[in-house]
Amino acid sequence: MFEASVFEQIRRCWIVDQNHPHRGRPKRPIPSLQDFTELTETIFIASLHQEEERFPKFSVVLLAEKNKDGEQRTSGSRQEIIVLNRKLPFNPESLAKLSPACDPQTGALIVSPPGDNSESYEIWGLMFFGPITNRFDEIPVGDKFHTSRPDVLTVTAVSPGSLVISRGHSRLGRFVLGSFSPSTPTPFIHRAMGEFIISSIRNSQSYQKHGSAYWHIYRDALEYILLEAGAIGHGGTIIVMPKNKVKECAEGFEARYNLQSVLRIGELIEHSLSSSKSSRASEALGRMLFSLSHKREIMNRLNFLSRLACVDGALLLSDHLEPVAFGATLKAQKWQGDVIIGTDGFGGGGQEFDLSRLGTRHNSTANFIGAFPYCYGFVLSQDGPIRGFIRKDENTLHCWPDCTVSMFV
Repeated sequence: MFEASVFEQIRRCWIVDQNHPHRGRPKRPIPSLQDFTELTETIFIASLHQEEERFPKFSVVLLAEKNKDGEQRTSGSRQEIIVLNRKLPFNPESLAKLSPACDPQTGALIVSPPGDNSESYEIWGLMFFGPITNRFDEIPVGDKFHTSRPDVLTVTAVSPGSLVISRGHSRLGRFVLGSFSPSTPTPFIHRAMGEFIISSIRNSQSYQKHGSAYWHIYRDALEYILLEAGAIGHGGTIIVMPKNKVKECAEGFEARYNLQSVLRIGELIEHSLSSSKSSRASEALGRMLFSLSHKREIMNRLNFLSRLACVDGALLLSDHLEPVAFGATLKAQKWQGDVIIGTDGFGGGGQEFDLSRLGTRHNSTANFIGAFPYCYGFVLSQDGPIRGFIRKDENTLHCWPDCTVSMFV
């Protein structure tokens, strides 16, 4: 269906990841070109199947039934595996029937490659590995029941025609409509988009008081909003502006819904950081429970923001992550300068980014960031990517083509 060179590229990414000196990968057989081709093309077709006006979201892992115990020993990860009473052919029809059974955040269908007992790929089981945790919902304890993603080839349908190729907690890249985009480091590092964001909060009292500890929570909160809003699949735009520049920026948008109240997310982050040093929570258990309570409260409010981002129009946030308006129409003058792919801090970036091939959301966001250089913005596409924009100088915008394509899931 697709050119073999695409799957050769995916396989090369797997090999690079396998041999990377800092990944700590156990040496194991590299999946064949046929494995990458069969899984990707079959899941691609299944992702286009619409049932009751909904497209499926599901994951498939490649693991021979005879190797399930060995994989857990060599990778050090554990999953709960449920074996079906009969094997099913691995085809779009079977996936359409079984895909509702597995939330890709917590489990997958298990497919075996051709082997001793079969000449074709077959679905033989279901796997539970639990959700990936983040700063705001992780519990800092573990036991024998703790599960994690398997270190095997995993293909996830995230939207029609859009797939994520991964292994364990590492993402190899995104396959969209026959094109593969390899993973890059997250743009929220100091040497990339993170440098601009840090400069926007550097003068805040919280950053002055807590430094990098505040930045790390702030960055994770921003990423959380983007990922949650992106997972809804509606698409949207998020603009972040300095609190003292909101009135100045008002000439660049028309807000359908202006907001007066506050969610106090910045205050919660500040309180969380301060309380961790407080003598009132001097005992280890007390500190942990206090921290978990604050993180959960922050997460609940971030979830609220992520829903606002999915209303038609742009969500405007202050640099304290307070909602200013939503459902806004951006109306800045057209950007006349260059748009360049931003550096990833590891030698990538610098190529021209073709904004003309994208729609109104991207162009209006670029226009707004071009007109108000102290702001930064994100566009959430319905096919998965989240693109970030800053203004580098008077003639140049930097764009990060996908803020979700990271080396880590």
